[in-house]
Amino acid sequence: MPTSTPAIYASVILAAAIISPLPSASQVFGLNMGESVIKVQAKGVNLKPEGNYVFSTPRLPKGNSLFDDYRMTIPPKSGLCKITAWISEIDDSPYGDSTKSKYNSLLGALSAKYGEPTNSFDFLRAGAIWTGSREWMMSLLQKERNLAAFWTIKDGAKLTGNLQSISLTATGVTGSVSMISVSYEFKNLDACFEEKQSINQQNL
Repeated sequence: MPTSTPAIYASVILAAAIISPLPSASQVFGLNMGESVIKVQAKGVNLKPEGNYVFSTPRLPKGNSLFDDYRMTIPPKSGLCKITAWISEIDDSPYGDSTKSKYNSLLGALSAKYGEPTNSFDFLRAGAIWTGSREWMMSLLQKERNLAAFWTIKDGAKLTGNLQSISLTATGVTGSVSMISVSYEFKNLDACFEEKQSINQQNL
């Protein structure tokens, strides 16, 4: 069935909105690798602790209006090492049209900025039960369907600044609601997780 003119315009507008506020060469949404909780808060960010050095906020200094939640990993020594931006509730039909449209627009915008993903997955697992076109959302919910893309330096991605990887992922919430996340991991990620593991072991 041909795509309607309004649908084409909506996709173009969505892609433009995504491209404009994407991270600069040295920052992600106005934040830098290694920044402490205090430095992030000094930029006017209201951080809510979520446990294990993970913090959430609805807004960032140079955030994107498409996203309604951000999660950051900020241990005491390593500082900021990961930011995940979420479109947290996408109401959809059983066919998953809205989810696929938003995912593909994000994929296009990220690819325009960082090149084609080094790995991309859009498939049903072997032996999947939810295989019909009207069961697209259920297959996503039941984790029978993978819809994700990755940009990693180790696989040849040309990432800017201190980024080492980016991931784009669609996840099912219910049979009619999905989420899409974009995660940015900095080059201090390994040190960050080693620090978290060390602190957790000390607290046993």
